[in-house]
Order: sequence, then C-alpha cells, then structure tokens
Amino acid sequence: DGGFRYNKVKTTSASSQTSASLFDRILNQNDPVFAPGGALAGTNAFNPFNDALRGTPIADNLADIQFAIVHPKDVDTSEIATLDLNIYTTELFKLPAGGVGFAFGGQFRREQLTQDVDQINITADVPGNSPAATTNAGRKDFAFYAETTIPIFSPTFSFPGFYSLELSAAVRYEEFRNN
Repeated sequence: DGGFRYNKVKTTSASSQTSASLFDRILNQNDPVFAPGGALAGTNAFNPFNDALRGTPIADNLADIQFAIVHPKDVDTSEIATLDLNIYTTELFKLPAGGVGFAFGGQFRREQLTQDVDQINITADVPGNSPAATTNAGRKDFAFYAETTIPIFSPTFSFPGFYSLELSAAVRYEEFRNN
C-alpha cells in the first residue's frame, strides 16, 4: 500500500480597525494633520462627546474617523505533504499454528506554516490587540517501522489449555527536523 497526500490552506483575514496612533492625532487640533496642506486641513479635531449627546454624527467627525481607520490584512498559509509506503503479508511463511505475518514501511511528511502579518498588527497599533509576529516555520519528519506476528498455538494447532497464543514484535524509528 502506498499513498501521497497534499493539502494547502490559505486564509486571508482583513478588517477595519481604529489605529491608536492615528486616533491620538485626530484628538489634537494642533497636530500637523489639521494644518494647511495636511490630510484634514480645514476640519476640526475629533469631538468624542457630542455625537452621543446629539444622537447623530457630527459632520466634522466623519473625516476624522475615516482618517483613523486602518485595514490590516493577514495572510496565513499552511501546507502538509505526506508520502506513505507499507509492505505486508499475513503469511511470510507457514508454521503449524498458522502463517507468520510481517510488515514494514515508512513515512515522510513535510509541514509548512507561513503567517504574513500586517505591520499594523506587528506594532499592535490597534487598541486591545497584542503585538503579532510573522512566522515562517516548517518541519520534515520521517519514520520507518517493522513488525511481525508469530502464531504459537491456534485452533488448528493447540494443546489442552493453550487454544490461541501468538507473539508480536514491533519497532519504529522517527526523526523530526524543525526549522
């Protein structure tokens, strides 16, 4: 028996968040962003109190809010590839109690995880978020195994009190290589 499997999952997460550093800037009317030639020239600093009292947004606040909104985008990619090979027989040779079973095989697996995190999330510029980190990690592992089953007594070869008895032995070797 042999098999090969491959799986790749790519997830993109994007959101609209408030930048803490940009929010601090729109609270200060003396920030250069409000000066002539600035991104919000001719508007007023954000008024955090009046919107709730009036029930409708203040027109000047809309530009400030848009200035403070950021759109972080993270891309996560996970990959796994596996190759298996198993060779076995239930009757390598015959004993009076039955056939001797033998199997051996191996496996190779490669795993990769890449997390491409937006700079906004790395610096934790969004209130309530912890700093994130990019990841580029992988692991390769391989394994080899062998096992045997030796029938000593069976329904076709038994003694009183010994109806069925078999010996089993197995060995496995695995190695993991991480980066």
